[in-house]
Amino acid sequence: MPLELGIFLGAKKFGIEEQKRKKCLVLDTERYRFQQFISDIAGQDIQSHNNSSREVIMRVRNWLRTASRRETIPSGSIIWERYQEFIEKLPQTAREARLIPEELIFKAASSNGQKSQPTTFKVGRDTRTGRFISRKEAERRKTTAIVETITVPKQTK
Repeated sequence: MPLELGIFLGAKKFGIEEQKRKKCLVLDTERYRFQQFISDIAGQDIQSHNNSSREVIMRVRNWLRTASRRETIPSGSIIWERYQEFIEKLPQTAREARLIPEELIFKAASSNGQKSQPTTFKVGRDTRTGRFISRKEAERRKTTAIVETITVPKQTK
């Protein structure tokens, strides 16, 4: 995402007033890893999450609380508990909705929040809009969609 981040930061610095008010959170798996591929970002507050779902939730929650100034955002621990509950209920909920969990666009990982080993799954994407679509739909629309392989951290115990 270095290109997209660069465009965002350029628009924030040089854009119209509305763009100058935009805020973003930059996350990376390891502290200072970004310097390997995007050195011009020094000075930004890069947050590391160590491939931990729990850390991602905590970092995003804290950023949202600060950026929005909302005082009603639940604590990171509460959000983490709700995420754990979501992960636990996902297979049954998917079956009830006549969905196959393995074909969901945002496949859920195990919920222990520990460091992980990579795993992959395939998703569809519309080539005109960039939006996610089902893999089956992308396979059907060979000229206007692609199937991408996404690497997602698989949680380990």
